[in-house]
Amino acid sequence: MKYSIFLIVAPMAMAFLVPFLGHVMPALSKGLSFLTALAGTVLSVFLLITYKTPFTVIMGGWIPPFGINLHVDMLSLLFATVVYGAVTLGIAFQLSSVVVKKPYFYMLILLLLTSLNGMILTGDLFNLFVFMEIAGISSWALIASGNKTAGVRGALQYMVVASLASVAYLAAIAIIYSSTGTLNMAQISGGLREMNSAMAALAVLLILASLFTEMEIFPFNSWVGSAYRGAPSSISGLLSSAVALAGAYAMLRISYIVFGAGMGNIIRFGSFNITSILFWMGVVTVVTGEASAFTQKDAKRMLAWSSVGQMGMILMAIAIASEKSIYGAVFALITHSISKLLLFMIVGRLVSATGTSDWTRWKGIGRKNSILGIFFIIGALGVTGIPLFAGFWGKFTIIGSAFKSTGSSYLGVYIILAATVMEAVYFLRLAHALFEEPERKPGKVNTGIVFWTCTTLLALAVVIIGVFPAPLDRKIKKIPSELRGDNTSGYISTVYKAMGR
Repeated sequence: MKYSIFLIVAPMAMAFLVPFLGHVMPALSKGLSFLTALAGTVLSVFLLITYKTPFTVIMGGWIPPFGINLHVDMLSLLFATVVYGAVTLGIAFQLSSVVVKKPYFYMLILLLLTSLNGMILTGDLFNLFVFMEIAGISSWALIASGNKTAGVRGALQYMVVASLASVAYLAAIAIIYSSTGTLNMAQISGGLREMNSAMAALAVLLILASLFTEMEIFPFNSWVGSAYRGAPSSISGLLSSAVALAGAYAMLRISYIVFGAGMGNIIRFGSFNITSILFWMGVVTVVTGEASAFTQKDAKRMLAWSSVGQMGMILMAIAIASEKSIYGAVFALITHSISKLLLFMIVGRLVSATGTSDWTRWKGIGRKNSILGIFFIIGALGVTGIPLFAGFWGKFTIIGSAFKSTGSSYLGVYIILAATVMEAVYFLRLAHALFEEPERKPGKVNTGIVFWTCTTLLALAVVIIGVFPAPLDRKIKKIPSELRGDNTSGYISTVYKAMGR
């Protein structure tokens, strides 16, 4: 299992090599970028198949808190596999596009891949900060590389918000380090409740502000519409399927490890505590995200705000903090990544074919490109969570966990159901436009074998997971017990064992 380090090292090494090769053999540098991502996907799948128990990799032989450890468990392997798969398909999609990107574009994608896997595997808060910064800088540059003015505008909006979030996170870990003397997540676990209450509350709020930005949670998501709209479609897909996924992972890991099982007691105002903050911010995010998506005529903005609504539902599940809600959150995150990447690929090709992202001007294009229209419907059904499609199982489990939880969490059920209806309506409107009688003869969409391979794999995944969820179900069922530190297979005990304690 020591090979897990290559999930970070390999794309980083290739990222530095690509610019040099690009001056001499541009095609080779792009091909190597794809092969690096593909090799990482194969490695992550191999690690996932052969996985037995959680393990910790001590970097350079330096025991924390003096060194850094990587933690590998079912959660990190599943998410690393999804990230690698999404980036591999994203690179393939971009290579098949009529818009030719220079080698530096693929260098930035590899840096993004490195940073996202670093965020997923690291067990150190400062190391997480470094990887978040690399992910942010890579994302800004990739967003700015598309659609000229719109790309730059979207990148600047994201940069401003993300920079403020970085300052907040850095201030938080400075407070934690000054009080605990370590930034190792396992060693900090539960220690926040032993800190000065005001300082602990400040550190928690600063961390949450930073992670809310990564997860696209209201009101830290003002950048979302412009960034997704201005970015190349391949990057919009990765923002939704990989970047938001890594941000949600960080929220899961920090909520249950750093804040600990009693995180609700860190900040408390009567009956209102930190879990209440997470839950109701999730509710507001679902409402604002889906309402914004409903009003959009721009397809890329619609998908962007749809992702915001999905992240709000995930935050609600994290706040409920039961084994079922954790299971549902992980399942929903994985299936959302698959479905939304499929949708962005299809929308990207439609934008290229029509010259506009206004879906009201796509009337009838699905009649001449029927498989494309069917794949869009499959992706939409997957995101909406209709039975027999991938998104159903995660959403169904989150609803069930909300019903069984105490307090006002049951209200989340009605919010999620209302959001599902709203999702169905705006996706149905777009699907109807695709197959509506056109005002003029629609043009043919440029596809090709690479595009069809990518979209077919994703569409099949949405259907297969929906009909046969058992293989993924068996993997995800291990996560709640491994995520918590109160058992022998949990995160904290595994790290301490590797440290010789």
